[in-house]
Amino acid sequence: MIEGALPGVRVVEWGNFISAPFCGKVLTELGADVIKLEAPISGDDSRRHGPYPGGVADQERSGLFLLANINKRGVSLDLRSQKGREVLDRLLEGADVFLLNQRPDVVQQLALDYESLRPRFPHLIATVITPYGLTGPYKDYRGCDLTVNALSGLSFGTGYPNREPLTTPLYQGVGRQQRCGAGQLLPGCIAKVGTGLSGVAAGSPGYHLCVHAGDGGNRTPSRRSGLRPHHPGIIRFHELGGLPRG
Repeated sequence: MIEGALPGVRVVEWGNFISAPFCGKVLTELGADVIKLEAPISGDDSRRHGPYPGGVADQERSGLFLLANINKRGVSLDLRSQKGREVLDRLLEGADVFLLNQRPDVVQQLALDYESLRPRFPHLIATVITPYGLTGPYKDYRGCDLTVNALSGLSFGTGYPNREPLTTPLYQGVGRQQRCGAGQLLPGCIAKVGTGLSGVAAGSPGYHLCVHAGDGGNRTPSRRSGLRPHHPGIIRFHELGGLPRG
């Protein structure tokens, strides 16, 4: 059996639905030991989404849940209870990474933000994935791929013409921890990732960069292999072969 890149690395995942759970799943494929935390009774929201075998809803057999959580160990914890916090503290004492995608206000209420954890667990790497980052006016907003992709500009370039648009560094932290024994905060903002992907076209051959407000270019029906136009009013990309329109 081939040993992964992260053997012996233990991750405690307080994740829900897709972003943090899928990150945790990738870490298991790299050899990490991932322990998933779920709320009692309700569990991960993805358990209530299909597909299900035979079309029969079963929270233990959700295809979406299994996709993002296979190969993990799991524990049910009420993090608002004293017993739940004691169990979590023991888990974090033996962990290298704390991976989560909860809202910053919820995390702070439970004193599970990086600044609160750092004095007790100085070795711990905290990877925090949020829709809109840890600072700014949107930081406590709920978000999903639909809202984040729209905000970042990715959505505008997908979908059928004349229809509504559609949706389309932890590894380095572990290396640093192994070298110097110190943890760190690694925030991941989904909206910033989307914005970055929207701007990848700037360095791609075959496209011309210009500022062209008011014209969104042509959408392609969710199958475009190239790059997508940005929202009107910001940077535009036009295929080479002609002058920018307008």
